[in-house]
Amino acid sequence: MIVIAATGGITTVSSFFIAFIILVAASLAITAPYIWTIHLRWKLSNTHFGAVGLTSSLPGGTIYWLFVKAFGCTLLLSFFFFILAAIGGGLISISSSGVNQSTQLVTGFIGGAIMIVSFVTYFLLFVIIGRYFFHRGLWCEIASSITLTNVEALDAAKAQGYAADRFGAGLADALDVAGAF
Repeated sequence: MIVIAATGGITTVSSFFIAFIILVAASLAITAPYIWTIHLRWKLSNTHFGAVGLTSSLPGGTIYWLFVKAFGCTLLLSFFFFILAAIGGGLISISSSGVNQSTQLVTGFIGGAIMIVSFVTYFLLFVIIGRYFFHRGLWCEIASSITLTNVEALDAAKAQGYAADRFGAGLADALDVAGAF
């Protein structure tokens, strides 16, 4: 419970609580990517396809570096688009000042359009940055760290089963229909 003293300051008990929360959050931010890397390496190294197995040499700081790249690009993106939003907001505030009515309408419309386009573009590019720098980077690092063991067993592999439906199965896989139901 955060207690505010009558003088407007934060008491000692609540400042220790806040410091504890900050310490826990900082330790999780530092250790979570390393723990996630160890977990991924363990999952990859325990994957087997029949006699063929995978081993992974995923380095410890891989995911941490991917987070740093994605966060840095997001900060640059935020800076750029918040400047555009400020320009749009400035145009809207100019439109509400004492200029003639046609100028008010035009500047208000342009300012609103700049704000809407900048926010929609910001959120779209935010997703693209996450996909490119984090998800794609993670898959590239995983693929480069994998080594196949007992590859000779693939020589004895045979295709078994029946042919899939030409239309339904491929379309269902492409649209990931099985994940929805």
